[in-house]
Amino acid sequence: MLIRILIAALFIASLPSARAEGLPDLGDAAQLALTPQMERRVGESIMRDIRQRDPDYDDDAEVTEYLNSLGGLLVSNSQDVRQDFEFFLEKDPTLNAFALPGGYIGVNSGTIVGAQSESELAAVLAHEIAHVTQRHMSRMVSNQGQISTAALAALISVATRMGIDLSQATLGQIGLGAAGSAIAKLCLAYGLKKVLVSDVSEAAVERARGFGAEPAPLSELVKQADVVIATTGRPGLIDPAWVREGQIIFALSNPDPEIDPDKALAAGARFASDGRTINNALAFPGIFRGVLDVRSRRITPSMMIAAAQAIAALGTADELVPSPLSPAVHEAVARAVAQKARALGLHDTARA
Repeated sequence: MLIRILIAALFIASLPSARAEGLPDLGDAAQLALTPQMERRVGESIMRDIRQRDPDYDDDAEVTEYLNSLGGLLVSNSQDVRQDFEFFLEKDPTLNAFALPGGYIGVNSGTIVGAQSESELAAVLAHEIAHVTQRHMSRMVSNQGQISTAALAALISVATRMGIDLSQATLGQIGLGAAGSAIAKLCLAYGLKKVLVSDVSEAAVERARGFGAEPAPLSELVKQADVVIATTGRPGLIDPAWVREGQIIFALSNPDPEIDPDKALAAGARFASDGRTINNALAFPGIFRGVLDVRSRRITPSMMIAAAQAIAALGTADELVPSPLSPAVHEAVARAVAQKARALGLHDTARA
């Protein structure tokens, strides 16, 4: 049920982009695709799951009232807070508290027992409140470029079907906004031989050069690359005359792609698709769930790759990648992300 709720909330939020002190700066919250309202829905669904299934959840009325009274006092005295908060108790002897999306904050019983004063406990709550108000979980996921995982999943699926060795392939990434840059980075991390990039912004191209990509003129990029991915928002940007025989082309801008898939195929592409098939909603709910399940403080490229591989494995003869409305997809992604986080030693790092 939790995964179904996550899908419903996050799929709607993602459609347009796919056819405090001591805390890290994760970018501008205004750039996030996940709205505060959507975060609240996600938090509500997770809390329902915790109340029903978490054996450590403690509904002690007196302690819960105290936590919400103290936390409410902190919130009411903060000029930056414009949302509701709910504080709850976990039966755990360790000194820790943690924030969920949407204003839900869990506090371990060990934190309350171990606090030397109410001020110490208040400091812990204030730190977690800051995590929520700065929207760290959403930024952490968004900054990885949700579409990059879906694009890599589609690429792995195509390569598997067609017997293509991606370690010997050259990717051409057109457009170096948040999505395009994330795709280029993740494909390099996955092990593609070379990544060529093109963008109207010289600054964006230089940033890409810094993480290992190679700049190339647009027409030359299309002619040289084995795989072309475009995320520019410019319909018809790719001239069919540039298409090379046997290429894979993902034109991901919606509603109108950089080249119509049928035109790309007619020009010689071996496979072509657009943003209606390769959708960032494939990755986001499961990644979110997996990170929360193991309480990882980070999302690494290898965790995103694990998610992409899980998505690709669920493709069928009729579907390059599975439907983002399938609960099985997000459950598989959550498991893969959680497993990779544990293997990297990142489980429970969000407790600190």
